[in-house]
Formats: sequence, structure tokens, C-alpha cells
Amino acid sequence: MLEKINKSFQWRGVNQLLATFLCILVIGGACKKKENPLGVSALPEGSALSTKGIDTFSLITYSELEDSTVSKNPRFNLLGSYIDPVFGAYNASFYTQFRPSTLSPNFEDNIKIDSFVLALEYGGYYGELDPQLIEVYEITEDLDADEEVDYYTFSTTTTANVNLVPTANNEGLITPNPLAPTIVDGEEVADAQLRLHLDTNLARTFINSALNTSNFETEENFLTYFKGIHVKTNNGLQVPGKGGVLYFNTADPASGLTIYYTVNGIQQSFEFIINATDVDYNNVTINPAGTEIEDVLNNPETAGLDEFYTQAGHIRSKIDLPGIKNLPKNAIIHSAELILPVSYYNQSTFYPSTFISLSSRLIKDDNRLYSLPTSEVQYDTGRKAYVIDLRTYVQNVVAGSFEDNGILLSPSFFNTSAERIIFNGSQTINKDKPILTIDFTTF
Repeated sequence: MLEKINKSFQWRGVNQLLATFLCILVIGGACKKKENPLGVSALPEGSALSTKGIDTFSLITYSELEDSTVSKNPRFNLLGSYIDPVFGAYNASFYTQFRPSTLSPNFEDNIKIDSFVLALEYGGYYGELDPQLIEVYEITEDLDADEEVDYYTFSTTTTANVNLVPTANNEGLITPNPLAPTIVDGEEVADAQLRLHLDTNLARTFINSALNTSNFETEENFLTYFKGIHVKTNNGLQVPGKGGVLYFNTADPASGLTIYYTVNGIQQSFEFIINATDVDYNNVTINPAGTEIEDVLNNPETAGLDEFYTQAGHIRSKIDLPGIKNLPKNAIIHSAELILPVSYYNQSTFYPSTFISLSSRLIKDDNRLYSLPTSEVQYDTGRKAYVIDLRTYVQNVVAGSFEDNGILLSPSFFNTSAERIIFNGSQTINKDKPILTIDFTTF
């Protein structure tokens, strides 16, 4: 499903004198001719270069709604919720398997269980570090590790209805702090963790199963016995602008489940790990009801002239560059710089993505996205804009190597973050408008 929003940009060309080649005409043999990086074989000896420019030209932008974002085995697992005044309600949870660190563990009968802890190593966060009520549920349906099977942000897996986080003392109510050191067994660990105490009855069940069944003899047996967990939040109503989403490195050795127990007065522990072979995926729901985004998506031809949008896992920004089709086929592109200012106030916690990715559908009738040949595009905090070098893309379109179907922009971690960006449109009330400048010569 693609939703389109028409906009106009300013596209201006800048005339450029080539001093290097003037040197050839004025000084003659006293000046050494420089080779053009595109290859001298394309230019017969003595070919003349002429400087060209492009006057103001309109561009077209859209916001494309992504309705099938793959979220299987993501870089980060996402957890949390927030209310975005522009994009609406955002809620993320994740499903994951885990397995015993040691097969056929030799537990003793007189074990005293001290605690059962779910540790999740922080990978970052987006939004506010407000309190969040976290819940954990046992998965009752097998997760499929087959590479041909995808899980999407809208996918769900059935679970039991018992929350594994004790509720008597609000154990699940956590104020996350990824920036503070985490103390484990009296020592500070290398990377901050969220540590959540689970019901020790489950730990006791695990130990009894290891002692009396074959469930711990192989990893396959264990995954059949215990299929994994669903980690989610239950935050209820939130104030617009509040809340946030936490990023977790669940495949890191610091993440996993740990049973802390005592035997004959000696404290010990047993770990369940989450590794790269385990299946995990993020579930994300976004509800734009009553927001500017809803109006844009419902009225693609008329709405959004002031702003256009991208949101991880949900919306990509689309920019068509119809004017480059009119560039001479013998044009040599010296620069093609696209500047995209954003609408962002320093007080807002919903900041623009540090990096964005560029992609395009380069082949006719092929809906797959291909990364564009450009360096990673970083947000310029001073200019409050992304500065994008499109020279290679434009040159390939002119040469006929690429089919120009426009470019798409999105947060670099499109399927594994909660970031979003509001771009200024051509009719923005803000100071800066988006602009594309192309310098080229013909031969």
C-alpha cells in the first residue's frame, strides 16, 4: 500500500567555470591537462566542454506507508510505548527463545532458590526514560527458525495468560536508566542492563524438569518444552510527548535468564542464554488516529504540503526528481546536493535519526529496494538538516545505468528502531526549505 503526498521543492543549477580547461586554452602547452575521472576514452582528443546550469525546477515528494516490515532476528529488540503528538501512539514488544547454557545440568535436590532474573543489555532508547510497567508471558506456540519463514512487525505468537513478573510489589514497574552503571553481585558490569525479577516458581519448575525429564538433554528438547517468552509493557494511558522505547542487545552474553540459588550454604547460578541462532522478532503497533499523519495518509494528493514524514517500520519518505530525465545525455555531473531541513525543536525528545538510508527501485517492474551508492547520510545538528550527495545517482541515471524511480529515505535502522523524522516541505512556515543543487558540464 503506497500513499502519496504531492509537494514541490526548489531545484536550482549553478553555473560553474572550469579553470582547469581554460588554462589549456590560454597557456597552451605550459599547462598540463588533467584527466577527467569519468574516463578520457569517452572524450575524443580536443573535445570542448561547455558549462550548463538548471533553473528552478519542481520536485515531487510522497510518504509511502509500509504495511509489511520484516522484524525477524533484528539488531535490537524493542520494548516500550509513547504518545507522539504528530505520529500517534507507538507500542513495541518482542518475542524470543532462549536455551540452557549447559545441557543436562547436575542440580542437587536440596536447592534453595534465591531469585530468578531476566537481564536485558541496553542498546539505546528513544523518547523519555519514564516509568514503564513490564510484563513477561510464556510462549505456547513454536517459533519457526526456517529462513523461508518471516515474522513481521504485525506478527503475534500465542502465549499463556499468566504474567511471570510478580505483581504484589510492582516488580514490573521499572524506571529505565541505560546511562547508569548496573551492579550485579556487588560489581559494576561493563554495559548497563535492565534487570527484572521473575516468579521463582518457574525457576523451580525448570530445576525439577532438569532432574526428572529429558527436557534439558538437548537444545531441541528444551525448545519443545519451553518455547520462549513475550516481553511487553502495559502502560495504560500516557500523556502526549511522554514515554519511550528501549533498545536491547538480547544476543549479547549479558542478556538472558539466570536462576540464583543456594546449595549447602554456597551461592550458585544457572543461566539461560539468547544467542544468534534463537528466533526473536519485534511486534510494533502504531495508531495515528487523530494526528497529522492520519490526515496525510487519508488525503495523499492534498495534505502534507508543509511537512512530509518517515517513521521506522512504518513510513518512508519518497522524493521524485523528474528534472534529471531532462539532463543532456553527455552531461558530466560535478555535484548534486540535496538539503533536507527538518522540523525539530531542541526541547523535543523525539529527535531526528542520527543517520538515514537512501534506497530506490532501480529496475523496472521490480519492487525491491536497492541501497543507493552514497555515503551514510548524517544529521547536521547545526543546520538542522540532512545534506545528501546524489552525484553518483544522478550520473548513473544520465548514463542510463539506473532507471530513475525516485529515492526513498528512512531511518537507517528501519526495522529495529522507533525513530521518526518530520521534513520541511516546500510551503513550510519554517525558515528553511528543501533544495537540490546540481552542477554539471557537457562535452
